[in-house]
Amino acid sequence: MKIIKKTNDLILGVIILSLGLFVILCPGIISNVPKMSTGGFFSRADVYIKGIGAILAFVSLLLIIKSINFNRSSDISPLKIQLNKEIIITAVLLVLYTLTLPEYGFFVTTPILLFILNLMYALKEQKAQKQRKPDESTPAQIIKKHSLRSTVITALVYSAALTLVLYIIFVKLLHVIFP
Repeated sequence: MKIIKKTNDLILGVIILSLGLFVILCPGIISNVPKMSTGGFFSRADVYIKGIGAILAFVSLLLIIKSINFNRSSDISPLKIQLNKEIIITAVLLVLYTLTLPEYGFFVTTPILLFILNLMYALKEQKAQKQRKPDESTPAQIIKKHSLRSTVITALVYSAALTLVLYIIFVKLLHVIFP
């Protein structure tokens, strides 16, 4: 009997645990953070970042425990890596976004990223809808069949609206300075 029940869950759990521990233990994860600020301990940005790291570490430990075959069952899931073009394009776009954000700023790079990702996944969903049988209605099919033009317009409006909402929340309400 194998000890590992789900190999993908184990690998993902170890990667996320490493990320969580890095976020918790790295002293320079956020620069220019005072020891104490006027709002107290919970008004510092690093407290929330380290809290997210702790949550990631905890959840990844649960995933690692779930992937272990404690009851020695024969239901074993081998390693299965699924890479499609959308995953690769998303990863490349996120790396490009990270590299171009300091140079061009939030208001140029974020809407472009959101537009491309939204358009890519909307077109993928439309292609999948065309391949489904007519009796397999999904909520997206019931609402409306989109043309390419309406999909592009929706992606533009969505990216602009989300950028504006993020600006209002972070810059106006929370007084965070964007690059």
